[in-house]
Amino acid sequence: MKNHILRFILVLLSLLTGCTTMSRVPSDYKPLTNNEEYLYKKYDQFQDVSFVRHYEFFGLFGSLPIEIYDVNKRILRIVFTYWGNDWIFFDKAIIINSNGGRKIFSIEYFNKKTNIDGSFVTETIDMYLPSKDTDDILAIISRPGLIKIRLTGEYSRDYELSPEKVKALIDVIKYNRKQETDQPVTIIR
Repeated sequence: MKNHILRFILVLLSLLTGCTTMSRVPSDYKPLTNNEEYLYKKYDQFQDVSFVRHYEFFGLFGSLPIEIYDVNKRILRIVFTYWGNDWIFFDKAIIINSNGGRKIFSIEYFNKKTNIDGSFVTETIDMYLPSKDTDDILAIISRPGLIKIRLTGEYSRDYELSPEKVKALIDVIKYNRKQETDQPVTIIR
């Protein structure tokens, strides 16, 4: 209950301060030229690497519970994030759809980042997303119906993805695939 009240207060504060959306793009991210998918690119000169992220993944709760982003037009990374009052110690992420599709990610605990900020806990894992796993995710999230994610370990937390978040995941995958093949990607629904 405390978590819901805090989220309500944060949304209310953002509206009162003139921010009409929780998705704010940092100034170092620039829109791609043909930005129909709301993709933004950041170039890191020191590492000589580019990152492409979708508009939906910016902001206070943007990457909850999942984000996929592109690195140098050829590598996809997936991020799972839990944020709440108590630890869940998740070591597994499960993505399911209404049609019975399922993808399970096992997470090695030593790769996870954890943070305590006041009375809130954040657990995050940022992993390489191989092509086979990308195909599996795309097959699951491209189907009509609800998409759900469970982060589980000692305790569990379930999430239902909004249609906007699902579209953002698909857009990033499509962008990456188009860069690899320079051919448009068709998704069968």
